Amino acid sequence: MLAQFIIGWESVAPGCQQVVSNIIEALYEFRSGSQAGESDSRHAPLLLLTAHRAKGLEFDHVLIVDGGGWQQSSDEERRLFYVAMTRARKTLTLCARQSSTPHPFIRDCQELCLKTQPKPTGELQLLAQRIWFADPGQVVLSWPGYFSPDKPIHNAIAELDVGSELILRVRSDGKLGWEIANKNGIAVARMAQAFTPPTGEIVSVRVSAIQVRIKKPGDQENLKCHCWEIVLPEIVFNDH
Repeated sequence: MLAQFIIGWESVAPGCQQVVSNIIEALYEFRSGSQAGESDSRHAPLLLLTAHRAKGLEFDHVLIVDGGGWQQSSDEERRLFYVAMTRARKTLTLCARQSSTPHPFIRDCQELCLKTQPKPTGELQLLAQRIWFADPGQVVLSWPGYFSPDKPIHNAIAELDVGSELILRVRSDGKLGWEIANKNGIAVARMAQAFTPPTGEIVSVRVSAIQVRIKKPGDQENLKCHCWEIVLPEIVFNDH
């Protein structure tokens, strides 16, 4: 199951760095509720814990991963590794990274282990579709504030939610640049001058996030709102 999770996770964004909290959340959601088995955990069938957090707990099947954390061969680290090993009731799997530096503890119990080593089955086929996410620096944050509260832009933004469909188009005022409109054609965001659309065929544009911005004392811009919302888009495109 762990191998299935890794393959599925890697296929979402091949070769990209990932946020640890996102990986942990994805582990909790992986096949959640589909086969809880004998586990009494609300996160089934996989649960990710540190060795310290696992003290006093027991599980039918335990897999100790090697993310480079087991570097020290001190007695304290050895005792912690022993604690992790003894959490298992039925099966215990120990993982070691393939590197020039051997794992400090697994080598001591190699003769007790049934050893396997994964072999590549071919290159992972990269997904054709990618997703580009805008950050606040890629939109004009003050632009919606130039419009008074009774203007259509504010109602149009208020009707949006995360995942709502959007349109990416050149600026409707005839100047160079790009803007984002809702499905009815009302502009809801203006992209920064440095923005360029991702290379490839654009499949869809959606709302990634909506942020709130408040006028600060001393703002010199011609703002007509005390508070307004900012739409951050995400662009799904085919990577050629």
